[in-house]
Amino acid sequence: MPPDNISNDLSNSQLYDLLIKAIKDQTDVLKSEININIQDLSNKVETVDTKNTAKLKNLGVDITNDMPYEDRQVQRVLKVSFRNTKRQNHQARIRGNKLEIDGKFFTLGDLRNLEELVSEDNSSGGSRKRTALTTKRTEGNTKI
Repeated sequence: MPPDNISNDLSNSQLYDLLIKAIKDQTDVLKSEININIQDLSNKVETVDTKNTAKLKNLGVDITNDMPYEDRQVQRVLKVSFRNTKRQNHQARIRGNKLEIDGKFFTLGDLRNLEELVSEDNSSGGSRKRTALTTKRTEGNTKI
C-alpha cells in the first residue's frame, strides 16, 4: 500500500489524472488503494487549470461554486476587510458571512457603518464619533 502522503509527491496534473482515472474506472481508488487526504488535495490544488477543467467536464463532472451570487459578493468584500485587518496585526477570520476580528463578529453592514464612522472621524476629529464607533462595535458583537 502506498504511503499516506502520496499527494505531496504528485503534481497538480497527476492528481487530476488520478481523479479522472478513478471516475472512469468507477472504483474506490481514492478511498482504499491510494488513500489521498482530501484536505491535502484541496491545499495543493488551489486553482483549476483550464485544460483539467475540460477533462472533468468531458466526464460529466461539473465544478461550480456552491454559494449564491450574493454570498460570493459578500465574501469578496469581507476578504478585502480581512486583509486590511491582518495588515494591522489583528486576529481575524472569515466565518460564513461574518468577519471575526479579535473575537468580535461583524457583518458586512457593521463593517460599512464602521468605515463610514471612521471616515467621518478622520475628517472632523470629534471624540463623540469615536464613542459612536465603540458603541457600534459592541452592538455588532451582541447581535450575533
